Amino acid sequence: MPRSVVAYGPHGRQPFADCAERQRWTYVQIGAKLGVSARHVRNAAIGWTRPNAVLREELPSLLGCPLSELFTESAIAEDFATRPKRKAEAS
Repeated sequence: MPRSVVAYGPHGRQPFADCAERQRWTYVQIGAKLGVSARHVRNAAIGWTRPNAVLREELPSLLGCPLSELFTESAIAEDFATRPKRKAEAS
């Protein structure tokens, strides 16, 4: 049976997705272990969202890989605190 088609986000599929798959972790298991939603784990893995602080800090030790091998530069480069405000937020 063919795998379902996944639309990757602006950051593309992250190396983390392959690493988790090789180690037989599901996004639900990772989310439960780290205390984040499985939806966020999946969205970070397919590049729709940047990984939150918990994923950035705890995922490397869980999977035994440095952060730089789990996510591309574009996915972890922007600091959320310094992100420019949208027009609606600035008003």
